[in-house]
Amino acid sequence: MGYFLNIICDNLDNLNDVHYVNGIKPTDNERYDYVLNLLTSIGIKNIRRANVDDNAENVNENYYYFLTHIKDIDYFTDTTLMDNQYPFTEHLRGRIRSDSNFTIVLLDEHNVVESLKSVYNKLFLNFNNVIVLNPNDLNSEYINNLRVFNKKTFNIVYDKWSDDYTTYYANLYPAHRDYYRYKIIIGLIRFYNLFHDIRNCVLDEVYENPNENYFYFINSDNFHHHVMEVNTLPLPPKVRECFNRCNNFHIIMLNEHEYENENYIIYLNNLIKNEKLDYRRIYMLNNNSKLDYYKKKHNILYNVFSLDFLVMFISTHMVELGDPNFVPEKNGDFFLCHNRSPKPHRYAFLCMLKKDGILNQMDWSLIMGWYHKQERRHEDENYYSEFFIDNEKDDYKNEIEFFTNIDIKKSKYEENKTWFDDTSDGAQIFWNRVYARKTYEDTYVNITTESCYSPKEIHITEKSMKPFYFYQFPIFLASYNHVKYLKERFKFDLFEDLIDHSYDDEIDNRTRMIKVIKEIKRIYENKDLFKDFYKNNRQRFEDNRKKVFDIYNSKRDVNFFKSLIDLKIENLSFKNIDKKII
Repeated sequence: MGYFLNIICDNLDNLNDVHYVNGIKPTDNERYDYVLNLLTSIGIKNIRRANVDDNAENVNENYYYFLTHIKDIDYFTDTTLMDNQYPFTEHLRGRIRSDSNFTIVLLDEHNVVESLKSVYNKLFLNFNNVIVLNPNDLNSEYINNLRVFNKKTFNIVYDKWSDDYTTYYANLYPAHRDYYRYKIIIGLIRFYNLFHDIRNCVLDEVYENPNENYFYFINSDNFHHHVMEVNTLPLPPKVRECFNRCNNFHIIMLNEHEYENENYIIYLNNLIKNEKLDYRRIYMLNNNSKLDYYKKKHNILYNVFSLDFLVMFISTHMVELGDPNFVPEKNGDFFLCHNRSPKPHRYAFLCMLKKDGILNQMDWSLIMGWYHKQERRHEDENYYSEFFIDNEKDDYKNEIEFFTNIDIKKSKYEENKTWFDDTSDGAQIFWNRVYARKTYEDTYVNITTESCYSPKEIHITEKSMKPFYFYQFPIFLASYNHVKYLKERFKFDLFEDLIDHSYDDEIDNRTRMIKVIKEIKRIYENKDLFKDFYKNNRQRFEDNRKKVFDIYNSKRDVNFFKSLIDLKIENLSFKNIDKKII
């Protein structure tokens, strides 16, 4: 369907004044006002002024370029001219030739249609796609049908638009506090190659097209804070009213980079029940691999889906970097341990490794120590309390001081790179461009310190993909059962015949860290065994790398989003369902 009649009146005709009525070429505004008055006089509504390139950004809507006030173009039929002397700029001709949703409309006040046909033939354009209208005999039914786009689309609703309805703004933006960050979702849509499946819609369309599904995305990495502060789902009144009235309107809470925790998932479920919202049309999408588990465990009523976005994103960039080499005889350190964002579990882990003398066998990094200093969190007596008990903090005093004094510690093959040198406010690090392949090729074991450690959630990030892509043995300093989900979800070979991943089954965070270090020490004590295994089992490492390509090519998320288009629109009143369950 379509809601707006998109009118383009840009000056791309390439005609001189002499070809127009009264010998005066109308301005863009004059032409648009003329068309607007004609259309509104026959009852046409929802007319939107557009630019010549807008159709490329909204491929599932029709756009119409109006030719008006043209009196005479016979000159172009009788004279041999250079191509650039004919009507229509190259820009306009390109749109006519290539874009199926871009159409020329001739308001033929002075019977120039035959001359225009001749011009089209000279320019090798198809005149059959031109709409010719008599401005004195316009048909409102015909004009209204011009807005219809006969394709089933993924209809994304934004409730805030600019006054001319050409620009939409992120849902819930701006919030009452600046730190509640809300985003549009076009980046995600482009990543999944769904751009040609979407249509950006206003709220009124939900009411006008009850047989189509519409989706209101709330895209934020801290929406949970907003919800818990106001203790309600903070929908604008008109959005809440639409949701309550229209069974074809759905709410999707999206957090593609992060995860929501178990307590919030339960809290939100109770909130939705208490507010008597139709949970059948509410979705939570994020990077927590335990969403299905929590749904079953706590009888969560709303829909959940664990996205592959984060691992797909990094898999895409790693694949684009090219093929790493499988190096049977490595010359670098035995272990690799990269650390970026400063977190207590990473600092405590490094302290333990240094204390035990293992750090010397590693190519390690700590590249945002300067940020750790700025936060001054290391001065908090509780910073290490989860990992150093009783008087242990005193025992690790030298190690704590050593790491606290580090601003940037790069790994060996990063030392000549400037990727991390800018420590100014607002400095950006493009993580997809900061890979020194030799750093991975020259080490056997990748000790991955994941972002999520203490919470009992499963937040599988790009870090967990790297050992599998770069032909390495994997060890994970991560949350409880991280390895279990990594294996079940992506079918990686964890080399369990050689590596003891039983640390993954330890729920206590401090004890799990100690067990990881114990296994690292055991591996190093048997490093010759690992080196021999590495040389003789190349295929297993190749198979793991192939699984990264499988993630890269995965259609799992795309198929989920496309399935929403064809959701059955329930006619059964939610109030009747509600009485049975709540």
